Amino acid sequence: GYWPVPTSSEALLTWYETFLSGFGSLPLQDIDLVALVIFVHCASILLRGVLTWIGRPLAPALRIRMAIATMALAWLSYYVNRPQTLNLWTILYLYTPLVVTAFDPRRLAYVWRSWVPRPTIALLPPVLVLAMAVNHQQVTNNLKSLMSRSGSGNGVEVSGVSLQKAAGERILARADFIRNLPDPKRTVIFSANSFLLPLLTGLYPPLPARDLFWETVRESDLRQLLDRLFELAPSTILFDAEESPVDLPYGGRDREAFYERIKATIANRYVRGETSAGWDVWRVKEASNTGNSSPTH
Repeated sequence: GYWPVPTSSEALLTWYETFLSGFGSLPLQDIDLVALVIFVHCASILLRGVLTWIGRPLAPALRIRMAIATMALAWLSYYVNRPQTLNLWTILYLYTPLVVTAFDPRRLAYVWRSWVPRPTIALLPPVLVLAMAVNHQQVTNNLKSLMSRSGSGNGVEVSGVSLQKAAGERILARADFIRNLPDPKRTVIFSANSFLLPLLTGLYPPLPARDLFWETVRESDLRQLLDRLFELAPSTILFDAEESPVDLPYGGRDREAFYERIKATIANRYVRGETSAGWDVWRVKEASNTGNSSPTH
């Protein structure tokens, strides 16, 4: 291995500039209770510290809490840009020390003595417990939907990995479809399962990225991908079929929108065929129908 040292300041700042420009943003649909608790708690710590600092020097413990709260508030900008529970895990890790101090016995005794004049602070610990429990339940439910217990009879082993029976059989069927194509080596796949399917089929197209959705970040990446795709001129291009559940629930509607943009671009050279084994099949048009038109990005 090696340490990936950036070759220039431009390479170092590329990802920062991309996300600062609004890449990957989503509209706020539901307010996550965990994110709301973190914001209110960290903001109150920071405000209390600033007000204390005006009158006297800050205690070391409060300085540390203020520093952690400031970082947590800064990191929340990622969640604000893309409000998904998945984007809270790093913030939860940073937030843990503040949660631990909130349950300090001396602090709890103080809160108990001041219950009447300060009900909001007294409610903070149980609200935190509830928020963490709800978040934990969401994670547990997601894991249960992807994994099956060994020896339960409901699992299927795929390339050495134990999967839920329905998901495993679906992946094997999709791999069989690719292997049974007239010319599988001239096939490109756009799928959420960008790791198991290549292992099962031996199909590794020389494209700019393995997971074409997640690693196509900027317009320049998309242009590079499309240029390389037309240069390869595959006879068949396969997409995850919309009516079939994808193998891994990553991307959702964003991934579908990405596929639609690719399909719109290749429509002058490829024609949509059947939907089979969870694949939306696109085949190259006859030479007489394609003309000399160039791809549009």
